Amino acid sequence: MPVLEVKNLHCSFKVQAQRLLGKQRKKIIEGVSFSIHRADTVGILGESGSGKSTIARCIAGLLLPDNGHIFFNGLNIFPDTDNRKKIKRKIQMLFQNHTASLNPRMPVKQSLLEALNYQEVSSQIRGNNGTRIQEVLDSTGLSPDILKRYPRQLSGGQRQRVALARSLLARPELLILDEPTSALDILTQVQILRLIKKLQEEKGFSLLYITHDVASALEICDRIIVLYRGKIVEEAESSRLMNEPRHPYTKRLLNASGLLEPAK
Repeated sequence: MPVLEVKNLHCSFKVQAQRLLGKQRKKIIEGVSFSIHRADTVGILGESGSGKSTIARCIAGLLLPDNGHIFFNGLNIFPDTDNRKKIKRKIQMLFQNHTASLNPRMPVKQSLLEALNYQEVSSQIRGNNGTRIQEVLDSTGLSPDILKRYPRQLSGGQRQRVALARSLLARPELLILDEPTSALDILTQVQILRLIKKLQEEKGFSLLYITHDVASALEICDRIIVLYRGKIVEEAESSRLMNEPRHPYTKRLLNASGLLEPAK
């Protein structure tokens, strides 16, 4: 059974049209279907505005789709949104803006404790929160002295590691990465992605990687979904996509990244 199964997902937003027409709905996602199995890494690759982050937010429960179905471990979490409470902590999301994901008025320790309470983890884990926090600090390569510091006192890489630590406190089964390294320098990007893959190997969670970066998707993903204007135009194992891209849009992405020789 897949950890995540998305079936025929549609999502639209209200936008301002011409003055006399008022607000109309713009289609963002149209008929998207895919699945993720346990411990797999699936990438959704596309340019800005393709709708990939909208899919992530629908899965995480931050947006309500227009229609379709989302199943988590066989449990219908959309349209039966009441079921989402049962799996609340099992799906976690790491955002692009690591600064906004942390409260600037809270030291790191308070942010981590807040995450434990919000995620409604078991009383056994919460009662042993000092040990749990130390575990996630160790696993994300953060020293204990960071607990007293505020986000403004941290580097971009440290803030993203703290955000990752917050997500891991809930022991998720699916971690959604929404452009998690795009605001970081190249070296830090590589370090964060390697850390996440190492943690995945150790803990066995599944990954959904949202990105416009072709090279990183090919490096860390088992399978890649190519999204164009809200629709899936290609889906393949990473090696096949790299060596035998079939859709013109996929070829264009690879060519723009310098990974495909332009046709002569």
